[in-house]
Amino acid sequence: MATRKNDAEIRWITSLSDKEATHLADIVNTVYSIGEGRFWVPGWTRTTPAALSSVASQHELIGAYVSSRLVGCLRSSPEDDAGTLSILAVSTEAGGKGIATDMIVFAEEHWKAQGKKMMKLEILVPRDRRSETKERLRVWYGRMGYVKVRTGTLDEGYGDLVKQLAIGCDLIFHEKVL
Repeated sequence: MATRKNDAEIRWITSLSDKEATHLADIVNTVYSIGEGRFWVPGWTRTTPAALSSVASQHELIGAYVSSRLVGCLRSSPEDDAGTLSILAVSTEAGGKGIATDMIVFAEEHWKAQGKKMMKLEILVPRDRRSETKERLRVWYGRMGYVKVRTGTLDEGYGDLVKQLAIGCDLIFHEKVL
């Protein structure tokens, strides 16, 4: 299934060449270093080429292509009666054109067609300070209909990452009814 919006082709990625996986990992790690770089200990990266290849092979990776060039991704997987969103990233060159929104809408439409009733996502935020990037992200998700349902800690499902944090952080859990 593929769809074209905003000059981008949005589609499921089921495999990545080594070159594509490295390119996509660079995009993800660049975007996350901008938004979360100060949250983590020096040298931490969000993902690896091998991890993204694994996600693709599990049929959980959505890609955005502009002129046949991979410019972004979104992980979306099933969870009980919901679809989940994570690892959202669009290259800095392609950002601001609605591509991230298009990938989310693509995932929502897919999971709704599969009978899922809601979408879920988590936003990592610093516990004791405000992050302008995370605040913009929270507002953006809110405009798309995502509602905060609770605040939790990184221990919930990501306990191995806690020791990699440079500052205290919480997870803000959001849901959207489809």
